[in-house]
Amino acid sequence: MRAAALLLIVALAEADEAVYQAPSPEPTPAETLIVELLNRFRADPPAEAKLIVATFGKGDRVFGAEARMFLDECSALKAMPPIVFNLQLLDAARKHSYYMIHNGLGHAEEAGKVGFTGVGPTERMKAAGYPVAGMGEDAFAGARNALDSHARFIVDDGPGGPGGMQPGRGHRMNMIGSFREIGPGAVPNGGGLSVTHDLGSRAGGRLAGGAVFVDHDGSGFYAIGSGKGGLTITASDGSHAATWSSGAYVIELKSDAAVELRIDYQGQTQRKQVPAGHDNVGFSWAMPPKVDADAADRLLAQVDKEADPASPAHLKAVVALAIAADGLQVDLQRQERITGALGDAGSQLQAAQQSVRDAFGGEPAAMKKLLADCARTYHGTAAQAWFKDAELAFNASLFVRSYLKQIATLKPSPGAERDLIHELEGARDALRVGEFSSRIGALLVQVRSAGKS
Repeated sequence: MRAAALLLIVALAEADEAVYQAPSPEPTPAETLIVELLNRFRADPPAEAKLIVATFGKGDRVFGAEARMFLDECSALKAMPPIVFNLQLLDAARKHSYYMIHNGLGHAEEAGKVGFTGVGPTERMKAAGYPVAGMGEDAFAGARNALDSHARFIVDDGPGGPGGMQPGRGHRMNMIGSFREIGPGAVPNGGGLSVTHDLGSRAGGRLAGGAVFVDHDGSGFYAIGSGKGGLTITASDGSHAATWSSGAYVIELKSDAAVELRIDYQGQTQRKQVPAGHDNVGFSWAMPPKVDADAADRLLAQVDKEADPASPAHLKAVVALAIAADGLQVDLQRQERITGALGDAGSQLQAAQQSVRDAFGGEPAAMKKLLADCARTYHGTAAQAWFKDAELAFNASLFVRSYLKQIATLKPSPGAERDLIHELEGARDALRVGEFSSRIGALLVQVRSAGKS
């Protein structure tokens, strides 16, 4: 009996160690595409069904389903408000997608197996910190890509129901359902993806979401690699959010009152007037490529104008170009001009930024000195905000480090975790640099996970 118990403990420990940990808590481009496709379907189900048949149909079939019946069923569906990202649901969904890679397709997980985080979707969502009220889950371990998973869930082909589609069309009904938030966990699986949709509705305010991307092909629709990270979306009620590196974002608005949403970037402004109501709001910007091209030309012209490498004005111009360069999606000729214009000053800034990144997790005194030196060097330049955000994120990491040490030796008060999460969320909302928002997002996941253990 003792030997069996010991084997079970070892197995559970090994399974725990094998739980999936994403490189970043924020959505990937593939996951962002999944949500953009889903919201296109929710906005116009009949039109999306026609696109799916045009793309994947062969003869009178789409996958294994009768195309005519599929189109007729989707023509009866009513449009629904957009659904937005929730990072807790995304964490739960990714972990289940990983579990399926190792253990096969299904919604139930078995304790002791690689990647186990909870028997059913509700347990897994709760373990990720999501306050489950209503929930749904779709799962497909063998998707070729994001579009393939989207189409297969909507067609819902399979045995047991009429027309070669699954009984009740559960996946399709989840995708057009009244859920307000989603985690579309897409984990690489061979040459394709293992995809889980964890969908939920929790008590709370109105949500706004969408994506900012460069419309390279003129389609007006998001594509992998087109997302614009680090842009700020502001609401007239005072709420705001920065786009993740994939271009996606979500804002929890402060009330159901009418509100204006706004995006400012390189002298361009996009606005959306939203009437009063409780439904989620979609607000995306398909940015013309000319916006980035013109921005690059202006920044390059300023560097050319301030040609003296010893002058403070030259450093300011080069730093402005360097800070913007990572996010600019421009042609190869402009990329080469940017690389040449950055020169030694650009390399020095990159080295300083990397030194700060490397110092996370190190001694506070060393980081404090490093940040003070960088603040002096780059005072009054576009990099000043980067180093200020780095300091805020590092201080947040120290709080989390201290908290985790405390809970390793004693149980903190019930409000301690809640207060720390509130402080971290406030710090994340104050940031303007995407990579540090992502760091604090990872800290939030760490704190919530520690509280569940």
